[in-house]
This record gives sequence, structure tokens and C-alpha cells, in this order.
Amino acid sequence: KFILLISVSSIFLRSQIIITEIIYDLVGSKSPNEFVELFNISDSDTIDLTGWQIRDKSSSDTLVDSGWGLILLPMQYEIIFEGDYNFQNGIYTEYLPNDAVLIKVGSTTIGNNLNNAGGDSLYLINTDGFITDSVGYTDIAQDGFSIEKIRLNYQNNSSNWTASIDLLGTPGLPNSVLPYS
Repeated sequence: KFILLISVSSIFLRSQIIITEIIYDLVGSKSPNEFVELFNISDSDTIDLTGWQIRDKSSSDTLVDSGWGLILLPMQYEIIFEGDYNFQNGIYTEYLPNDAVLIKVGSTTIGNNLNNAGGDSLYLINTDGFITDSVGYTDIAQDGFSIEKIRLNYQNNSSNWTASIDLLGTPGLPNSVLPYS
């Protein structure tokens, strides 16, 4: 019983990292400007994402330290960029908050690109190989707009995701579609 409790507790802590925003279809060329935003919903637990992966329907990528580390503090955002994204001159550079953790994947795309004609799915996988969060989505946003989770503490279903109201989304910031308190 004690071992089971520790195992369940470990999985619970790691499932506090959730997928909150995805931009998959920009005007013109998608690469290198797709991103996935994660958020640590815990108000007390720090999570080390070393060795974690993000996967779509057809391929997976390991999260790579881009100089900001892979430690996600409580209530902190992390943005996963494609491996060839330029942090000095990229399209999001002037919008990214100083306290967000910016990381990349080890290849030039996140998964096998983030959007297929029929939609896609993303899976966040911890070092133990467990899926800590996942979301399936279809193309519901105009080119240049992200899709955002509406209520962060609710499940990932189609009624809890919608198109951002901000062009290029809100990487590292509260989602534009969050309901007012």
C-alpha cells in the first residue's frame, strides 16, 4: 500500500504540468514559429522537465534546454518552440515575458508538424514514459491564431478549447480566452 501511494503521488505531481496553448498554422510558412505552451498549475511544486518528451500522432521530440533551464516553478509558463526558432529575432521575441521558461525540441518541427488536415493530438510524456497531459484538436483557428485552453483546471475536451482572440496567441501569458474571475 505504501509503495502504491508513493507511485500515485509521483504521477500526480508530474500531471500538474498541463498543455494550455498551441499555435500550429501561421500565415505563410509555419516553420520555425509553431509553439506549445505548458503551465505548472501547482502553487507549491517545482517540476524538472529534463528527459520529458512531446509527441504528436506520428513522432516525438525530447525537450531541450535553450539557456533558460528545464525547471518549471509553481504557476509558471513554459513555451516549447521548434528547434530552429531564433530567440533574438523570432516573431514572438518582443511578446515573451521575462519569467517564462523558453525551450526547444531537438528537431526543426514539434512532432511531425502540429497540424494535419484532419487535426492532430499532442501528448506530454514524463521521464517514466507516462502521458501526463494530452489534447486532441482540429483546425478551429484562423491562420496566425493559436488555440487556447479556456479553463485550466478542466479537462481537455473540445468545449474547453477555442481560438485565441490575439494574433500570434499569448505565449507565456494568461490565455486571452480565460473567463474573468
